[in-house]
Amino acid sequence: QSEGKEWVRSALWGLLLLVGAYVVLNTVNPGLVKLRLAGLAPIPEAVITGGTGGVGGGYGTRPCFPASTGPASIDTLRNSCFRDRAEEASAIAMAESGGNPFIPSGVDKCQPGGEPVSWGLFQINLSANGVGGLHCQSAFDRTYTQNNHNCTIVNRPLYDQCVAAAKDPQKNIAAACQIYNAAGGWRPWGANRVCGF
Repeated sequence: QSEGKEWVRSALWGLLLLVGAYVVLNTVNPGLVKLRLAGLAPIPEAVITGGTGGVGGGYGTRPCFPASTGPASIDTLRNSCFRDRAEEASAIAMAESGGNPFIPSGVDKCQPGGEPVSWGLFQINLSANGVGGLHCQSAFDRTYTQNNHNCTIVNRPLYDQCVAAAKDPQKNIAAACQIYNAAGGWRPWGANRVCGF
């Protein structure tokens, strides 16, 4: 009988620790406790990258493999400016956002405040780039960079419009095309440290 009580007591302590860990993780970063079964894939190796550059990343550390379906697929991107680079573009988008056009960056956030700066398939840094014909840079007091995370949203309505535009796959892809062409390659994307194109 006392052994049974000890089992129950241990189970309750374990449950209490589990709930405590959940509360701490949810407070620190809610993305850590969200279960996304559709996004599960085997990870070939652990990859740790530095901060973000001009574009940014959901985390920019996902495996560098192209998508077979969806807005980040090779077929979709072949019909954009990326044409012959569609496979590379797809891999960059998958490493940046997992192919999720609605995802905010998990790391590119203005400090203080914590508002996401980078959004969408290619994690476009709104403090440094326009999207959908909007001058998104004007929504911020300064540009978020790898070395300077101090920025503040100074025009919330414009920021909200830019976020909506960045979540639109076609507008996000068009912005990525402009950034790619201006840079002459994938250098602005943190995920390219993983992909190496």
